Amino acid sequence: MNQMKVGRWDVLNLEFQNQTIGCMNFDGDGNEIYRTSKKDAIIYVGSFKKLMKVGRWDIMYRKYREAKRMYILQNL
Repeated sequence: MNQMKVGRWDVLNLEFQNQTIGCMNFDGDGNEIYRTSKKDAIIYVGSFKKLMKVGRWDIMYRKYREAKRMYILQNL
């Protein structure tokens, strides 16, 4: 069975009654095409290609509409 992500994937906060805090959308090839996030959250900003993280990834913390970069990861 192919484990490729396709379509919309919601991100849930398990500590707050499975509240949706964001979502990601993937095309038919498993590439991420859209990401959004709500409320206080850790945000991972980057891209996938065929289920593999590629390029630069920023890890950010968002609180009250303000996002602060915590880490920058670069796939070399």
